[in-house]
Amino acid sequence: MMATILKFLHLQRDDQPSNEPLDKVQMDAAKDRLSQRAEQLTQSFDELSRMIKRMKRVRGRNGS
Repeated sequence: MMATILKFLHLQRDDQPSNEPLDKVQMDAAKDRLSQRAEQLTQSFDELSRMIKRMKRVRGRNGS
């Protein structure tokens, strides 16, 4: 992926062989994006869980 960007910006010459096939590079990039998204979702889930627990505690104190 990075090699493609560098070639596009003319910072890398085409005669340098790529170490990995394009499919593998794209697959690795997709895995990275999925990992980042999973972390974001986990953080959001944890935050919502904490909010729900706080709301339950507040309701319990108010006698509702």
